[in-house]
Amino acid sequence: MNRIDKVVVFRSLKEHHLRAILDLELQAVQDRIMMSAGTKFVFQCSDTAKDMLLAEGIDYKYGARHLKRAIERFLVYPLSNLVATGQIGLGDLVNVGLNPSNKKLIFSKKSGGALIQEISPEVREEEPLAARSGSVGIPIPQAKESKAARKGQGRGEKSEV
Repeated sequence: MNRIDKVVVFRSLKEHHLRAILDLELQAVQDRIMMSAGTKFVFQCSDTAKDMLLAEGIDYKYGARHLKRAIERFLVYPLSNLVATGQIGLGDLVNVGLNPSNKKLIFSKKSGGALIQEISPEVREEEPLAARSGSVGIPIPQAKESKAARKGQGRGEKSEV
């Protein structure tokens, strides 16, 4: 009991590992945008913007643990503010770059740069529900009313007849 069965050695991540993790996280953000109910758009990060996100999101002692938080803080929050204020619309292409003077991300958009179509199911109002769902509509037989139901009489109530 209470003995060590195996030893697992963790090696620090190399530059190409960290870049692969960053690309996976950026793709996850793009997937979230496309699956959202709101405005759908495409964003592209330049290499300098990716370098900045890597510099902010990694620590060689702890690895890429803070990378997701850095992406949320420096990329997702500003993008969500742009969507909320109506500066980004459906099908826009947003390029994310780095301002070399203050080392902050800059966002520029190209309207209609991404070909995204809003998908909405077609529902014809004149068709009954049974026809739209592909099912067969059969009328439900009505049960005969009992004396209590006919007279509105429940437990403990008396009726005048």
